[in-house]
Amino acid sequence: MGSDLGSVTSDPFRLRSAATVSVDDVSRRFGTIQALSHVSLNVAPGEVLAVTVRSGSGKSTLLNLIGGLDHPDGGRIRIDGEPVCQDERNSPTRKPAERSTTPTNHSTLTSSEASRHPH
Repeated sequence: MGSDLGSVTSDPFRLRSAATVSVDDVSRRFGTIQALSHVSLNVAPGEVLAVTVRSGSGKSTLLNLIGGLDHPDGGRIRIDGEPVCQDERNSPTRKPAERSTTPTNHSTLTSSEASRHPH
């Protein structure tokens, strides 16, 4: 019962293919708080990367930047060679995923619906 990572589906929340993720010298500041400072990493297609650091170290900020929900103050983020932001200091090249701020009772959702509302 394996998953087919190579198939393309109409469900936007299903993995459609493995991608290369490249983060190069990325920084992000919120006022006086330096959330990320010169972070670089590369994730090859099919590779799994775990980021395990203490609370408040910038894990969520990094994921928001990779996902196009925010933009870095410096550096570059690319997925399959394409920039996540046209100019890393400006707006994302694609519309960021929408976030739900409405509390959700996960016990009544299917697994597909729950993946759309992770918290």
